Amino acid sequence: MEDEINISWINDIDHQTNGQSTPESQEIIHVNNECQPSIEIHYIFINNESQIDHYFKETRDCVLQDSSKTQLFETPKTQLSKEELLKIIQSNKIQHDKRYRLSEILEYFIHLEEDEWNELLETQLTVLEPQNILNLFKKKTFLKKINYVDNILFESSISLFHRINGLYLIYIENDSISPAAKPPIKINVSKSLGNVKQRTKKVRFNEENLERMNRKLTTTKKTH
Repeated sequence: MEDEINISWINDIDHQTNGQSTPESQEIIHVNNECQPSIEIHYIFINNESQIDHYFKETRDCVLQDSSKTQLFETPKTQLSKEELLKIIQSNKIQHDKRYRLSEILEYFIHLEEDEWNELLETQLTVLEPQNILNLFKKKTFLKKINYVDNILFESSISLFHRINGLYLIYIENDSISPAAKPPIKINVSKSLGNVKQRTKKVRFNEENLERMNRKLTTTKKTH
């Protein structure tokens, strides 16, 4: 279990306590939840053989949620907007001359209530013992699947976890990029135009026709 969870952030607590490890000398550190200023996005590209073909990550800034949409006394949240998320998804569909389609969006976000975390530190004398942290994590579900492309809201989180929180965009290979396909139906423009000409009724003007038309026009004017 220890290999599955990144617990390197425990060293941060160690530094803040000056490396003290005895229960008598340890100072209890109370923490506060803070807004997530940025989020790390992990891109995983899987080929047709179900193997990871390509991987990279980047950090994107988050913005504060519109305060007009929040409830009274609600803890401030940050968000990655739907528009930004769509741009991210679309701009990464082609990698190394291969086309991919988005399969899943996963969010790994550690959110613990301040009281819950502080109580853990107060009741566990061996604050720096990883197993105590892991036991708490076993009771929580921090990984969830995002089913719709929309604004992603991030709860306030303990700053120690900000660098661990992240989004995972999983792409599956669609097909190789090929030249633009030819139209399935060929259109012979010259032949089509020829057919139109054949169907067009041709009217020839001669002197007799012109005289007949003039008489009709004259008669029509006199009638009015």
